[in-house]
Amino acid sequence: MDDASRPEPDAAAFPADADAETRAEFLLRYAVLAPSSHNSQPWLFGVEDDEIRVYADESRQLTVADPDGRELYVSVGCALENLLVAAERFGVGCTVEYVADDDRPESGPDAARHVATVRLDRESAVVTDRESAAATGRESALFDAIADRRTNHRPFRSESVSES
Repeated sequence: MDDASRPEPDAAAFPADADAETRAEFLLRYAVLAPSSHNSQPWLFGVEDDEIRVYADESRQLTVADPDGRELYVSVGCALENLLVAAERFGVGCTVEYVADDDRPESGPDAARHVATVRLDRESAVVTDRESAAATGRESALFDAIADRRTNHRPFRSESVSES
């Protein structure tokens, strides 16, 4: 999807009074804007109540460019970090439990690997507007950058990079 057609989440629309599952789904709108290797978007999420399960969709691994899957997992980590930055911005406390290799089932949804579980705090003081975010220290250039990220797929120049 090119930048012009990508929907930008509306921070003012955070469902502060909604149930935990609806709030989690809203936060995931920021998670999926994460950068990924060759735009492979190798993440899947499962939401149940106040729990978000994060999966690495290994079927999206680019075996020629990423033979050992390193970039796939870095991409999933970027999506997880976007989720955590968005949760912090809206004052939604959360804890992350990473799933060790030994604890991972062989497959999750669509043969994906469960890598982490994020639990949202039901008692968080939710912050929906920019003024409140600034007053509570939750105003974040990193959060603002999530929806402003761009990818450049233009051809490289054929000239060498200068020594300086």
